[in-house]
Order: sequence, then C-alpha cells, then structure tokens
Amino acid sequence: MDTDGIVESLESVSSPQPVVPQKVSISPDEIVHESLSELRLKKIDQYQREGLANPDATQANLASGNAALMRVSLQLEDVTAELLAKPSNSLERFERIRTTLDSQLKVMRQVDRFMRLGHDLQNGSHKTLENRG
Repeated sequence: MDTDGIVESLESVSSPQPVVPQKVSISPDEIVHESLSELRLKKIDQYQREGLANPDATQANLASGNAALMRVSLQLEDVTAELLAKPSNSLERFERIRTTLDSQLKVMRQVDRFMRLGHDLQNGSHKTLENRG
C-alpha cells in the first residue's frame, strides 16, 4: 500500500495553509459542456472552501459538514436519474425510486436546517442549543 499520499495529507493537516475563498463563476457555455452534476459539485466545493475560511470553528465545521451532505444529496439525485432513465415499469423500480427520493429529501431537509443555523450564527441571532431542545 502506498502511504506517501497519506503522509503528505497528514503533514498538511499538521501545518494548515490559509484557505483563500475563490469564486467560481460559470458561463452559459460551460453549462453546455459540463453536466449539471459537475457544475453543482464545483459550487459545493466553493461553498466548503468559503466555509472553512471562516475563522469561527463552529461555523467553519458546520459549512464543511453541510457540504458533505450536499454531495450525498447530489449522488442520490444521480442515482434517481439513472433509475428514471431505465425503461422498466416494474414495481421494484418504482420502490427504489421512492426510497432514493425519500432519502434525498431527508438529506436536503438537514442541509436546509444547517443553512438556517449557519445564517443565524453569522448574524448573531441564534438560540442556544439548550433552548432548541
């Protein structure tokens, strides 16, 4: 097993470099040449980089975790699209689609909750965790 990459990764963790947020602008021409999933993934990466640049550890970790959930949602959406593209009308196929959509909806609800919490933390209007119950 090649451990060089792991060692380099660990070294970069022990001596973190400052994260500089970079805006990712997407032109209409890129939309034609790249899949929507790839474009969304770029935006998720941008969101995570900008979140990790936040000096507040709570907000930085919240944004990073939320980006991970966004990636899961995107993968579930891709699975759903693949299932919908199949010509079968079997009950099993529809059950798989329903289950996948249900999972994606749950993940996106959590993304929404984290987005709202991040917004509240950023604006200083958050409630303490004890009061949220």
